[in-house]
Amino acid sequence: MEGIILSSPLQNVSLSNDRQVLDYVSAQPATEQVSEQLGMATKEYQLQLFTELYDVRRLLSIIEQLQRHVVKCVSFNAETMPFLDELKRSVVGLVDVSEKFQKQLAKIVYSAGNSINSSCDADVHAPSEHLQQRLSAAAGYFVPKVQSLAEAVSSHLCRCKNKADASDFDTMISDLYLILSQKAALMQVVAQEPTTDAYLKAKSKFVVTPMQTQSVFEKPTKTKNTKEVSNDKSQEDKILFEKLRLLRLQIAKEKNVRAYIIFPDKSLHELATRKPTSLSQMEQIYGVGKNKISKYGEQFVKTICEYLGKFGDIQQDVVLEPDVSYMQKQKEIYEKAYEKWTREEEHKLVEMKQSDSTIKTLIETLKRNKGAIISRLRKLRIE
Repeated sequence: MEGIILSSPLQNVSLSNDRQVLDYVSAQPATEQVSEQLGMATKEYQLQLFTELYDVRRLLSIIEQLQRHVVKCVSFNAETMPFLDELKRSVVGLVDVSEKFQKQLAKIVYSAGNSINSSCDADVHAPSEHLQQRLSAAAGYFVPKVQSLAEAVSSHLCRCKNKADASDFDTMISDLYLILSQKAALMQVVAQEPTTDAYLKAKSKFVVTPMQTQSVFEKPTKTKNTKEVSNDKSQEDKILFEKLRLLRLQIAKEKNVRAYIIFPDKSLHELATRKPTSLSQMEQIYGVGKNKISKYGEQFVKTICEYLGKFGDIQQDVVLEPDVSYMQKQKEIYEKAYEKWTREEEHKLVEMKQSDSTIKTLIETLKRNKGAIISRLRKLRIE
C-alpha cells in the first residue's frame, strides 16, 4: 500500500484545494516575525550564558560543602578550616556585586540590536558597543579577584591523614579550582568578543593548568622519624622566628588578610631552622610555592640574610640589592604610619566613621593605611 501511495502522481490542483495544506500555509508566521523571534531567542541564550558566567553562588556552595566535610571528619590539619573560612569571605564579597551586574546585563542585552550572535547572517547586528564596554569593565573587576582565588586554591596547605576523606576533599577542591580558572579565562574572552560563538569556542578549547597541591592526603608520620623532627625543632632560632613572624604580620596588615594566608606557622618554624639565603633554597620550605616566592620570597630572604650577617654566617654567593625597609616604605606612603594614636585622632576616626565616611576618606584624612584604621576601629569596638 505504501508503494502505491508514494508512487501516485501529485497534481498542483490537489495542493491548492487540499484543506490541510491550505490551513498549514495560512498558519505560518510572517518572515519578519520569525526573524524577530529568532533574534530574541539568540539574546535569551547569550544572556543565559553570560549570567551563568558571572554567577558565583556555585562557588559558595562548593566551599560550604567542603566546610561541612571538614567538620564531619577529624583527620584534617589546623590550616584547613581557616583557609576555607577566608575563601568563603572572599566569595561572599563577590556575590552582591555579581548579582547587581547580572541585572544590568539583562537590560543591556535586551536593549542591544536585533541579535548578538556574530555567526548569523551578514545583516545581523554585531554586539553593541555598550555591551562590550560593560563586559570589559566587569572583567577588569572580577578577573583579578577570581584568579587570586584560583591561585589560593591551587597552592592550599590543607592536609588530611585519612585517605577516603582526602579523596572526597580532593574532588571538591578540584571542581572549585576548575570553575575559578574557567571563569577567569572566559570572562577575558567575552570582554574582547561578546558573542555566543566566541564563548562556546573558548569553553570547548579550555584546558585547566594542574593544581600545585595535587592531593591533601598526607601519610601519618612514622615513629622512627620523631627523633629527627625533634632535633630539627631544637635547632630553630627563636630570635629569627620572631623577626619573621613580625615581617609576616606587617605584610598581612598591608594586604589586609590574615597572617596565615602569607605563610603558616609551620613554614616560619622551618625558615627559622633551615635559614634559606636564596629564593631557590626557600622553595624547599614547607608551604612555599612559586607564587608565594614571587610575592614574598625576597622580603623573607633579605630578613634572614640581614639577621645572619650580624653573626658572620651569611652565604657569600647570595647577592641582594639594598632596599628600603618595609616600615620606611609605609612611612613614605602614609605620614602617620606606626605612630601612636592620639586621643584627638581617635575622636576624629569615630566621628568620621559614624558619619559614614568611606575607608578611602579615612586613609586620606588620618594618613594611615587601611590595616591600621580597621585595627583601631576594632579596638574601639566600632563596626
